[in-house]
Amino acid sequence: MISLIIPAYKEAENIENTIENIVKVLRDHEVIFEMLIIVDEAPNDKTVDIAGSLVKKHKEIRLVRRKEKRGVGRAIRDGIKMSNGKIIIPIMADSSENPTDIVELSKKIQDGHEIAVGNRFAGKSVLTNYPLFKYIVNRCYYCLAKALFNFPSNDVTNAFKAYKAEILKNLKLESNGFEIFAEIPLKAYLSGHKRIIDVPVSYYGRKKGVPKLILMKEGWKYLKILIQLFRCRFVNATSVLANQKNMNMRGN
Repeated sequence: MISLIIPAYKEAENIENTIENIVKVLRDHEVIFEMLIIVDEAPNDKTVDIAGSLVKKHKEIRLVRRKEKRGVGRAIRDGIKMSNGKIIIPIMADSSENPTDIVELSKKIQDGHEIAVGNRFAGKSVLTNYPLFKYIVNRCYYCLAKALFNFPSNDVTNAFKAYKAEILKNLKLESNGFEIFAEIPLKAYLSGHKRIIDVPVSYYGRKKGVPKLILMKEGWKYLKILIQLFRCRFVNATSVLANQKNMNMRGN
């Protein structure tokens, strides 16, 4: 079974269309799935009401209501804990992804890969409505991740990835915001999960509503993830070398 985790905050304009399209595609492909819609409630917003009506309509959906804005990172972390599937796939509520790509991502995990990266920049991918500034920052971030950790995909920040559930349930995740979508694959990779494959996906961008990721406000958090992971790796490597040196001195 696939567990889809869908965080939603002020997505009344998009969520019904997003969910209905996903449900239709997965049923057409005879995919067994559950869907966790995690809604941060806001005054005068109808997202939770619409999600509630979808729960009554589709047996695969579970709704988690949170009375205040707690962040997309916390939503993903909570969703991981509550999920029951063997495969976990986060997906946005703004209809920016193609539901058919969920099927392709999950197949790669079934084939034996540990992480299937929805790659928006691969040769056969479709990328539309992606701002130039965001593209430049994204490419710079990829270069840093490659230089520091040799991460094998060039779309490390995309939320739309499939994971073996046991990997995520054993990771210690700390992010509260969008940076969690970089934290998850990098921590998994650095923990030894190297069977990673890129899957070209379609990205259409948000069609309605206001973007939730404000790059000028959130961008530093992505950089913080790289710094923390590099520091941790450096400290661990230094500790290993020190232990080896002590063992050699004892042997002499």
